[in-house]
Amino acid sequence: MMIPSIKFFLPAFLLSIMTFSISAQEIAEDAKVFLEFKDLDREVNVNSRDALGMFESYIEGYTDLYVVRDKEESDFTFVLSVFEKNFGNRQGKFIVLDSKNGDEIYDTGWVKGMPLVFYGYSGTRHAIARAFIDEFLEEYR
Repeated sequence: MMIPSIKFFLPAFLLSIMTFSISAQEIAEDAKVFLEFKDLDREVNVNSRDALGMFESYIEGYTDLYVVRDKEESDFTFVLSVFEKNFGNRQGKFIVLDSKNGDEIYDTGWVKGMPLVFYGYSGTRHAIARAFIDEFLEEYR
């Protein structure tokens, strides 16, 4: 049986550490964030106030980030989008932007949310939780 050499594994391991640390360093644990909802054209968007309230509860419950009400005093802007896919099911994602220059720092990609008992039968809450906990926090922590 042939054992792969360390020459193969070491570069891949170092690359994975560098990729993670670059994105994680950009968002400090005590950063100030502003929440924004973006409606999508030609889609049935969910209620923006409800979605932002759910999103804020996850941010405050799982991180040390500060949610601010004024975009000018924030370090980052989290832009949330959630729309109805079909009965009960939702698609959601959010993008993290640098508030100073508008550069995109992170994009969760689209995730599907379904009405499950653990999320109060809310497809919107499930989509937000999957985007935030399963996608963002995996990279953030």
